[in-house]
Amino acid sequence: MALAPLLLSRLTGRGIVPKVAKGLMESLGVDTVRERLDEVERLIAGKKVPGPGFFVSFIRSPDDYRPPPARQQVAVRAQVAAPPRLLEAEADPDQAARERFASLSAIERAQETVRSLRVVYGNRLDAGEYRKLGDVLEVEALDATLLRAEAARALTMGTCDNQVALLRVQLATFS
Repeated sequence: MALAPLLLSRLTGRGIVPKVAKGLMESLGVDTVRERLDEVERLIAGKKVPGPGFFVSFIRSPDDYRPPPARQQVAVRAQVAAPPRLLEAEADPDQAARERFASLSAIERAQETVRSLRVVYGNRLDAGEYRKLGDVLEVEALDATLLRAEAARALTMGTCDNQVALLRVQLATFS
């Protein structure tokens, strides 16, 4: 089964360990995991962000967290009354995550990128290298979106060591 690098990046960005994220995608399917992650993100929007265990639990058993059936019936009736939308293009499921990331300030993007890369690369980089990476990202000398995509790809392909070596070369060019 092919894993979705952007979805994997979203899951690890929520603090879910890569091995668990891959297991969810393999056992439930990429589309199911994406739909459930979208749903839980809608449910927690504007609220305190829960830990990774909550996300894993929701993805595995969403019915435990959904509203009671009475509320769902009202929502279903409201959906039935809405006119059908013909020829509507299907939205990219990862688009919301990309838009949220793009809306962050350079400093916030740098911090989130360093957090994500720490999850993927772990102790392959030391604290000083992560600090330097954060500094370089804050001034937008490296593309945070590209680094996140490369990390997700390295995670799915098992090439994290190679990607860290390339990242070290890039960091060495900055003083």
